[in-house]
Amino acid sequence: MKAVIILALIAIASAAPADVGLLEHNEARDDYGQFAYNYLTADGIARTEQGRLTVSADGTKNVFVTSGAYRYLAPDGQIIETHYTADENGFRVTGTHIPVAPVDPNTTV
Repeated sequence: MKAVIILALIAIASAAPADVGLLEHNEARDDYGQFAYNYLTADGIARTEQGRLTVSADGTKNVFVTSGAYRYLAPDGQIIETHYTADENGFRVTGTHIPVAPVDPNTTV
């Protein structure tokens, strides 16, 4: 019976997710819903995000702006880093791994 319990505990322990090794974690919030947080793990995963209340470009309304970035190592060894912003103009994302549409030569800028 003891052997069965020991084997069950070993199986449970091996099925548990591995500790990712959190190296850094910070978080702050205020009464207006604004926030900032970041974390960094031992395997190089990093994330940062901020949310702040601001005034629209034309000064007529309050706008909540969220921006941030995340980074991780892809299986092929490439570092993937993505930056994003969400505000009154929608959601915009950039990253060197994100394909960009070709420029139409018939379009004038």
